[in-house]
Amino acid sequence: MYNMLLRLPLFQGMGRADLFEVLEKTTFRFCRVEDGKTLYRQGERCDELSFLMGGTLVAETKAHGALFSFAEELHPYTAMEVQSLFGKSPNYKSTYTARGDISLFSIEKRQVYTLIDTYEIFRINLLNMLCSKVENLHERLWSITPHDLEGRMVLFVRSLCATPQGTKVLRCKMEDLAAHRSAHREAGG
Repeated sequence: MYNMLLRLPLFQGMGRADLFEVLEKTTFRFCRVEDGKTLYRQGERCDELSFLMGGTLVAETKAHGALFSFAEELHPYTAMEVQSLFGKSPNYKSTYTARGDISLFSIEKRQVYTLIDTYEIFRINLLNMLCSKVENLHERLWSITPHDLEGRMVLFVRSLCATPQGTKVLRCKMEDLAAHRSAHREAGG
């Protein structure tokens, strides 16, 4: 358990004594999930912090109006939607489905609050993780749109990615993609 916690970004930098205290006082949920099973659905309430510990998970997000969907593979030690645990809409933004058998590690939201309150390094790691997401979004907003079609497509797909690695699948009709691009251009993008 100790070595497993050290692999997770929110616990990195914690001292040995603190990690043993976390293990002693925090309730963790471990589960194995079979291939094809859906763990969380887009729009469902996010009330736990989950980490993929083994296997491959597919995160699929459907655009509002379902004009297109985007799916990508997540690999071990990925935290799922830390930003969805808090804020004005604490709901999952994607649907998560097991690709092959996976193992998952989860902490209930109330336990996360206790960890934030008790361990400064956990609080700093969480802030760093959230700030990195905000910085990435800011960079995407301010990236210059290429003039050629291929460059615009690459930028569009990159803007949808949660992680740079892994397989990505964009499902859409060409007409819907063109309509999305026209609406984006009219909005000043």
